[in-house]
Amino acid sequence: MKYTHKTTFLAYSLVLGLISPLFCLAYIDAPDSLEEAGNMIWGAIKAAFQRLPGILADLWQNRVIPVWRVMWNWFLDNIWSKFPWRDELRKRTEIIKNRFAGEKAETEQEAPALWDRLKNLLK
Repeated sequence: MKYTHKTTFLAYSLVLGLISPLFCLAYIDAPDSLEEAGNMIWGAIKAAFQRLPGILADLWQNRVIPVWRVMWNWFLDNIWSKFPWRDELRKRTEIIKNRFAGEKAETEQEAPALWDRLKNLLK
């Protein structure tokens, strides 16, 4: 197997990523009893649950949404604007909306008669 710079870098990054968090454990004092250990764990869990919604909201607002906006605008500018059937789609959308309004009015007129028929069948 030939090792390249990419695989070497990946291996070092993986080892460093797995080992470096262990060094922060050296700064934490070991609990003297099980009760104290439980209290430390519950304190960490409570702190995480208190901070997590704010962290997620911040990530969503400042990282995710801007990226999706950029991608959406790029899509509209570079792809959607070049569709040959875009104008035809707009025309047909209006036609479909008008037909739907007409069918909705017909259904509203027929609905009471259908409801009466259903009541008669159940009697």
